[in-house]
Amino acid sequence: MLSSRSHLSLTVDIRSSVDGAWTAVPLQHSVSHIALSMAAGSSFEAEFLQAHNAYRRQHGAPPLTVNKNLSRSAQAWAEHLLSIKTLKHSNKDYGENLYYAWSSATKKLTGREAVESWYSEIKDYNFSRPGFCSKTGHFTQVVWKDTEEMGVGLATDGNTTFVVGQYLPAGNITNVGYFEKNVLPTGSKVDSKPSGITDKVGPTHGVSGIPSNRAPSVPRSSEISPSGGRGDLRVPTSSKADSSFEAEFLQAHNAYRKHHGAPPLTVNKNLSRSSQEWAKHLLSIRTLKHSNGDHGENVYYAWSSADKKLTGREAVEGWYSEIKDYNFSRPGFTSKTGHFTQVVWKDTKELGVGLATDGNTTFVVGQYLPAGNISNAGYFERNVLPAGSKVDFKSTPSADRVGQALAALSIKSNQMPSSHSSGPAPSKSQSPLSSSSEGEILSQFRQSLLEAQNDYRRQHGSRPLSLCPILSKEAQDWAAHLISINALKNSGKGHGETMSYKWTSNMVHPTGKEVAESWYKEKEKYNFATPGFQSGTGNFTQMIWRSTDQVGVGLASDGKGKFITVSFYKPAGNITNPGYFQDNVKPVGK
Repeated sequence: MLSSRSHLSLTVDIRSSVDGAWTAVPLQHSVSHIALSMAAGSSFEAEFLQAHNAYRRQHGAPPLTVNKNLSRSAQAWAEHLLSIKTLKHSNKDYGENLYYAWSSATKKLTGREAVESWYSEIKDYNFSRPGFCSKTGHFTQVVWKDTEEMGVGLATDGNTTFVVGQYLPAGNITNVGYFEKNVLPTGSKVDSKPSGITDKVGPTHGVSGIPSNRAPSVPRSSEISPSGGRGDLRVPTSSKADSSFEAEFLQAHNAYRKHHGAPPLTVNKNLSRSSQEWAKHLLSIRTLKHSNGDHGENVYYAWSSADKKLTGREAVEGWYSEIKDYNFSRPGFTSKTGHFTQVVWKDTKELGVGLATDGNTTFVVGQYLPAGNISNAGYFERNVLPAGSKVDFKSTPSADRVGQALAALSIKSNQMPSSHSSGPAPSKSQSPLSSSSEGEILSQFRQSLLEAQNDYRRQHGSRPLSLCPILSKEAQDWAAHLISINALKNSGKGHGETMSYKWTSNMVHPTGKEVAESWYKEKEKYNFATPGFQSGTGNFTQMIWRSTDQVGVGLASDGKGKFITVSFYKPAGNITNPGYFQDNVKPVGK
């Protein structure tokens, strides 16, 4: 279940106006002014709502109402975007559409214009093959049947204007059948009933199997109300996974893992406690969303009109059934197979399970350490093996290798997953590179990595980066935090990020050139003929991203041979809007 923003790092509409004619223009071409932030007035809000509901009526979707809290949130985000002159999504659990316009002459935007632009994407939507498409995410959110409320924010300095639309429940849910039921052809009859499936026990695929340690572009969890309703379910009488459920859950995992050459998992009681708490929370809020921990996570939802006791095997079978959509000849993360790949992920060693139910509605949460679905080059190939593969108890990462990851490496048994999104200030025990003598090493490393990155950027026609002390402090703190929790994960700070991990028995720290070279090697997998985000190339594309102009660097060690490098970038790269990769990731010599 992904909102339009989850599939697109930015689901935005970018326009400019010269002499009143609107044309597409990159954001970086906008003229900088002192922000004169203006809120969406009542007339703008009314036009915005009216435009939505007129289009929704054509597609058989009930009218939306204005949620003032959403409007306050949308307004705050619009003002933030105007202040930073950057298009990016907020970090909230709702659907979100963004619109940007620029005009050389002062021009007042109407509430209808943004909605009309979003709706115009209908021309690219194929109703005969319903589903998410990168070119139609705004349109599908506008007409999404189960969405009930919206908020709007507008900020402008007279020339530059940002419009933010936020929606609850979020649209663009990629579960099987959701687009078919929520994005209806024009002429469909308005039905006030929600589209959720009733009287059926089966998997609702959470957020498409993406663990909390997510792949590049950091897809954020969205939310839905199970069965599409609110307040129509019984008061929770939460029960938990008993020993028989847990045993079935574990047995089902290990039976499938054996088919795919993966060693058996063991139960981690702390993970089970964490899973149980999260399952209870999901039942209490009637919403599917991910927790914020340092583990892999699968979520399952079932509803039945009659009381039915779920077995531990049913959820796992639902997740494993995604194998039908996995292409072993092209290993990598896909939105329809994330549950399956986590179940059989070879390097995962422990699991925990939680179950909460009120008799009809049931949530199951599986949490895993180390997390699966790591999108680094070669990780899926080594961890998601075809059926019939021989079980090998060796873990897949090689030692003394500079690489990068977005999930846990190895965490001690029964370590409670962290729920913190940002790390503590580094201590000497966490980062031996912080002492005075080692501070000089860190300074030299930063300069070395800066020069190496700029050498590569120059080859691709990108201007050199400058070292930002504030970003470097943040990167250093995050690197130290990752060392302290023995895991690799994104910070969630909204920067562009690249990471590198090295372990060596001789205690020699990596060089800046070595780290940059490891990121640049991803160029071999990037197809310049079809520009866009491509799995296994995110570090390379961020490093040479043309619009990025600042970098911060952190390097931390555990003093035992493990080193983690973190680079933060502003403005962030890897923006998946049409044309952004083409403009920012150029071949050598361009």
